[in-house]
Amino acid sequence: MSKFIALTRIQLKDYIGRTTEGLGVKNRKLARLLLLLFVLLIIIPNINLSLLIYRTLDSIGQGHLLITNSYINSIFLNFFFGIPFIVSVFFFSRDVRFLSALPLREDALVLAKLAAVYLYLLLLSFLLMFPGLAVYAYNTGISVYNVFMAILVLLLAPLLPMFVATILILPFANMFSKSRHKRSLIIIFNILMLFAIIATQIFTGNLAEDPVRIEEVLASGSLLELLGMRFPPSIWVTRIFLGSYRALFLFLALNFLLFFIMKSLAGLFFRKALLSFSEEGSGGRGEVYYREKSKAYHLLRRNILIIIRQPMFLLNTVLSMLAPLLMLCIMFFTGEFSLALLQSPQLEPYLLLVVSALLISPAVIGNISATAITREGQAFWETRVLPIRAEDNIRYRILTTIIFCLAGSLLLFLITLFLLPLTLKMMVIAVLFCLTTTLFLATIDILIDIYRPILNWTNPTAAVKNNLNVTFSLLIRAVIGLLVYLLYKSWPGLFTDFELLILSGSIIFLLLYLLIRSYLYSNGVKRFEQISI
Repeated sequence: MSKFIALTRIQLKDYIGRTTEGLGVKNRKLARLLLLLFVLLIIIPNINLSLLIYRTLDSIGQGHLLITNSYINSIFLNFFFGIPFIVSVFFFSRDVRFLSALPLREDALVLAKLAAVYLYLLLLSFLLMFPGLAVYAYNTGISVYNVFMAILVLLLAPLLPMFVATILILPFANMFSKSRHKRSLIIIFNILMLFAIIATQIFTGNLAEDPVRIEEVLASGSLLELLGMRFPPSIWVTRIFLGSYRALFLFLALNFLLFFIMKSLAGLFFRKALLSFSEEGSGGRGEVYYREKSKAYHLLRRNILIIIRQPMFLLNTVLSMLAPLLMLCIMFFTGEFSLALLQSPQLEPYLLLVVSALLISPAVIGNISATAITREGQAFWETRVLPIRAEDNIRYRILTTIIFCLAGSLLLFLITLFLLPLTLKMMVIAVLFCLTTTLFLATIDILIDIYRPILNWTNPTAAVKNNLNVTFSLLIRAVIGLLVYLLYKSWPGLFTDFELLILSGSIIFLLLYLLIRSYLYSNGVKRFEQISI
């Protein structure tokens, strides 16, 4: 038991350490502050929504269904978040081969690794369930029994979706073990999760603004009641807070049953995970090319392959390119958007503004240059031994960003041509604005990474997502947006002619690009040459 506890502590410390590293913050206090801020940003809106739902349910004498709603939401998202995380822990983690040499049973090794998954899902359960439990306790009265049951339910909430997801993953272990499937599967999982999260946020946001719609959703025969009848644990959790010891026994029995099933399958699961690394070394037949390529070709190819061959980098880039399209699809499926809206005469005066905003969105959201150096990690030393000037090294990193951003802009442009009645003049102005904005943002972003590269990362997420370089990049965009808003408030007459406004913006971004470019290839190059691993 002591060996199992020691291994579990190591797994948890490793997970917490990688999470802290992922924030890109060396100061532990600052990392904790950022985590607390993240928690508050999620909990506060959920408390407001929980209050509205409780008032609606309480008006029909069913206030306790708020707990059912919170638990179902927690189970739903924990299940979908748990699948890619479990796959990552077992089939992408490099420590499985080393753990197999430890004097521990296979089930102990699996359960120790699941401890990190449990910690992750426990935080998610807390964010989803705590607002509902807090609102219910505040309105019905706080008692020792309710507090104890709330803690118990929160601690057990991640177990059910985690065990079910783990058991369901087993039949597909062979698919995960083959390296050619890993990238595509993890990207599909993440896109589906993002789709579910945004759709849920849009749906709950609309509920919060429309109390009548809450009544319709929570009425008899609605989705909530259907899920409750088809998913008995949600009813058990609700009845636990109403004082039912029978429901408490059933809830605990279900969790213990799933635990023993998982424990019995742990050996098979671990062997499947170990098999994934024994098959990983096999590769396909390659081809030999004798044709000489230019230096520009090799540098661009290297930077592009760094993104394409790492699922997290590729996912981040693809989502940045297609974020507006993804949002439109989600709004279309949730009923918030229709194609008829695009043909509305009221939209015609704003067509140029809409198209321009769509075309620059990949550059605004993407900030690929902000991690152009960080993405290489410890492989950055390779560029030092190659006969490449620092100016060329930087130039082709920027060009890689521009290629990806303009590819996304081109796709959005082609879609808008079919959906919107654009004139040739509108297209020329919007494309010019897109080019100048992309040049400026791609150039200023790489300055951030030159002055603040993070090369000693172990988790790809730390390089492109939980990286303060990305935060600084987004801050620049926020400042630009704030300046535009202040300009609109001070001189609203400037915004009456959108053609003049966007052309002026293009000229300003072009001048800023030339200014930043001059600084980059003078002072920035010197700083780039001083980067050490």
